[in-house]
Order: sequence, then C-alpha cells, then structure tokens
Amino acid sequence: MRGLLPLIALITGLVPLTASVHAADDAVARDLISTYCMSCHSSAKHKGDTDLEKLPTDTPIALGVWESVRHALAEQDMPPPEKKQPTQAERDAAIAWIDRLLDGPGGDTPTDPGWVTVHRLTRTEYNRTIQDLLGIGGNPADVFPADSAGGNGSFDNQSETLFVSPILLERLLDVSLELIEKTKPERLNLVAAEKDKKGVITPTAQRKAAESSLIAFLPRAWRRPVARMEAQGLLKVYDKAIKKSNVTHDDALRLTYAAALTSPNFIFRNETSRPGTEVYPLSAYDIANRLSYFLWSTMPDAA
Repeated sequence: MRGLLPLIALITGLVPLTASVHAADDAVARDLISTYCMSCHSSAKHKGDTDLEKLPTDTPIALGVWESVRHALAEQDMPPPEKKQPTQAERDAAIAWIDRLLDGPGGDTPTDPGWVTVHRLTRTEYNRTIQDLLGIGGNPADVFPADSAGGNGSFDNQSETLFVSPILLERLLDVSLELIEKTKPERLNLVAAEKDKKGVITPTAQRKAAESSLIAFLPRAWRRPVARMEAQGLLKVYDKAIKKSNVTHDDALRLTYAAALTSPNFIFRNETSRPGTEVYPLSAYDIANRLSYFLWSTMPDAA
C-alpha cells in the first residue's frame, strides 16, 4: 500500500485531462499498475529509470513514458514472463485508460489542437511546387530572402518565422513573370479564344478564353477546388492590363497568371476555415496538403 496512495493521487489528477474516463477502466488500471508495476517502478525501486509514482501527465516526456507503458502492456513485454501476469481484460482496460490519457477526451471526436499558424512555402517547397506545377526545374527561389528560424542549425520551415517581407513580394512577382514566360502552354491549361462567324477573335472571346484557362489552372496552383467567383476576382488583373496601350492579350494573361502565383492562395498553405470557435476536422484537401508537404515538400498529386 506504500506506493498506492501517490498512485491514486496521480490518477485523480488526470480527471481534468480525461473528463470522459470510464470509471471501470480507471479502477482496473489503478489496480493493475499497483499490483503488477509498482514492485519495479516505484519511487523506492525504479527500474529503467521509470517511476510511475511521481510521473506527471502534462509534459511531453511523461506522455512518452506512458506511451512506452502502453506498448509494453499491448505487446505483453511487461510484466516480465517470470512475474505474475494480468489477465487480457485487465490489460485491455489499462490500455484504454492510457489511450484516453494520450489522446484526450472524446476518442475519435476532434480535440482542440490549439492555434495553427498559416504556413508560407519555404524556398525548398516553392522550388519543388513550381517543378510539379509548371514543369520547370532549377531553384528559382534562390533569389528570395533566406528562410531562417534563428541561426545555423535551426529549422527553416517553422511557420511562425516564415515572414512575407516587401523584398520577398517584389522578387516573387519578378520570378513569377519569368516562370510563366518559360512554361509550356499545356502546363498552364491555356484555352484558345474562339473566332466569331467572321473569323475574328474579339476582345470578349479573349476574355472568355482567359477565364476558362484560369478555371482549369487555379485548382492545381492553389491546391484545392476554386470557385468561379475567385477566378473572376483574379480576372480584374487581366481587365486592367488589357486596357493599357501596347498590352496584348498574351501579355495581360501572363500578368494574370503571375498574379495567381503571387497570391496568398499559392504562397501560403491555406486551410479551410469555419466561423465560430468550435473544433472541426480538416477537409480532405487540407489533409492531402499537410501530408504531401510533410512527406515530399511539394504539392499533392491529382489523386
């Protein structure tokens, strides 16, 4: 009983973290740890530097230890074979209790992950995304300011340190224009303007072709479905450019595509937001983007 009272205090302290703890599993877990674990993992005798009496529950190190305890119970590595063994029902109940500790209340329901800062593409992510989107290799982002998180040896992809400076925006537009000029038409999903009955391509037909081109291109560039209204908003760039003297349809269209690659929808890994303060799951496109940039530092493929 010497080690049981601190253990009871420990488990009682978990209640705020696991509001939906099942009382039966809680009791079984308490008895299992007291009966089968404390002889080796108490304050008096803590084999493997594991003291389950004093182990907190709200630190990354502690949660890592509880993950190890769960693994040992699930794989039946602990208790050792020569020691008294719990029943499978006892193991299952203790594992369920640890799962609630690790995952938080609610089981499969979304728990609050906290604030997630919108992530700007790093130079590496930009280069690889351009390669997959436009088919242009090289390192066009090398002219951008360095992605720095505080000195040598630090991570360069921490979203809190990926600022958008005036010089980045200036160079981003220049690079975008150069990239669009080098890109093959099929990679831009360009739609040719149709001639009228007289065989003439009118300004109205050119604008319609520009809109159709953007509607086909933007979902790939912005890595999500794009509403027609969003394409219409981007077409304002085309409309303003085409009104100027000596600006052709192709020139205006190139500028519009460059604007698409300078948009926050491209240079940031934006995720769908919902009104209110309730926690909600990510969409399939949000998950695809997170996974793809995590695994390959580039945009998701079509699938």
